[in-house]
Amino acid sequence: EILVQRVEQPTLVRLSENPRISVGDFPTLAAQAAALNRVAALLEKAHAPRDRVLTEEELSRHFAASGTAPEEYYFGHNYRGADLARFFAQLSRQGLPRRPEEVRVEAWLAEMRRQEPEGEVALVTVARAGPGLDEAARAAILRHEIAHGFYFVDPVFAGYVRRTWSERFTPEEREAFRRFLSAEGYDVSIEDLVVNEMLAYLLFTEDSRFFRPEMVGLDEASVERLRALLRPGVPEALRPLMVPPPAVLPAGR
Repeated sequence: EILVQRVEQPTLVRLSENPRISVGDFPTLAAQAAALNRVAALLEKAHAPRDRVLTEEELSRHFAASGTAPEEYYFGHNYRGADLARFFAQLSRQGLPRRPEEVRVEAWLAEMRRQEPEGEVALVTVARAGPGLDEAARAAILRHEIAHGFYFVDPVFAGYVRRTWSERFTPEEREAFRRFLSAEGYDVSIEDLVVNEMLAYLLFTEDSRFFRPEMVGLDEASVERLRALLRPGVPEALRPLMVPPPAVLPAGR
């Protein structure tokens, strides 16, 4: 239902499979960027400060230095409610004005908290297909972002993923993912971010434009072994979005 939406204005919907997760659907990549790029810079992007929100001038310099267009900073976003609250509190401490698009996100967060007053909530976002984003990419990004949402709000699932990462991935495999994520612009000193992104890329990103084994420096067999380690801990409601296991041919074929 989300994928077939064609919104004209930013729209928030709750995910029926897990109402603690809300999906922000934006009419364009530019609208999504205006709402959430400063959040991304504060919380998880490399070469940006973790202790303060960038001013508009600083953000412009950040994009110029990275060679990244604002609308391509992320094709989708995902944040815990607590981290969004930290962003808005930091804006207030610094006395920085909120962008109109950020005001909308703050209102979304208040509504999410009203609907789910206990426990964590998560906001994940996607943009409408258009220039720079085709329908297949929109679908891949939405699946990827929803996986992040489950990680944020389901502590049993997140614990399983973290244990699998630390106890069953080899040091070389963990380092391979850190290199990949560093190249993608993530701050890989944040271990929880690395684990969550590993999960979403490895098990919930089937589009080869966004993830292929060679991007991580691993072969197909190694990637399938890691996927097999993670699949048993995936919540039932999230299982339909997983990358399917490889087909097994009948004996003798």
